[in-house]
Amino acid sequence: MSQVERGVLPVDRLSTLQTLADALEVSVLDLRSDAVSPPEDGPTEPGSDLDGIRLALTGYPGIATLLTDSAPADERPIDELREYVDRLWELAHASAFSEIGEELVTLIPMLERRVRRSAATDAEHEILAQVYQVTAAVLARQDEADAAWVASDRAIAAAGWSGQPLEVVAGTFRLAHTFLRVQRPEQAEYAASEAIRALQPKLDDGSLSTDGKSLYGALQLARAVISSREGDRTATHRCTGG
Repeated sequence: MSQVERGVLPVDRLSTLQTLADALEVSVLDLRSDAVSPPEDGPTEPGSDLDGIRLALTGYPGIATLLTDSAPADERPIDELREYVDRLWELAHASAFSEIGEELVTLIPMLERRVRRSAATDAEHEILAQVYQVTAAVLARQDEADAAWVASDRAIAAAGWSGQPLEVVAGTFRLAHTFLRVQRPEQAEYAASEAIRALQPKLDDGSLSTDGKSLYGALQLARAVISSREGDRTATHRCTGG
């Protein structure tokens, strides 16, 4: 990754693309739509419930709660929900799209109803933001870029209510990759660069957390990939300077 960022290693071989894709937790096609996917050694995992996820994103399940102020049916403790989201990420990293799709179809409307209460907590908004990040990652890896765009934007919005700025940055990272997926490198560059500029002062004064540094590095790598796709080695090299 360092060699790509410094412009030493051009991103013109499938093996290099695969290494970058693995590091960014995306598919090779996310980085280059014209790349040929490597052969699979066995049966492929069935796709997720894409129609169901799209409907969950299309509707507004929280409207009844807004009108009636009724309590949500699900009242699981926050710690249990955090463990649940961790499991969803494990499924996403394992490309278990069929299983995760069924979970998201149920979880998205439940959490939307839950955060519409007047007493909704920052932690509940944070959980919702993370669920939308998982949703965006799953959709992007299955070429559902427009729906991934919606999920990324909702992740950022939910994170804004959570009081966790790094969740906003994480949502922006997902958004940048979605813009790459829909062949909008200018918007991808802008989203990544804005997040980097926001993190830079804390990195410079040494107050950026470990998670923040990881996000900063991932955003810089995303910019390097964008520049490499555009054939701009100078810009790729500049990415290491922020």
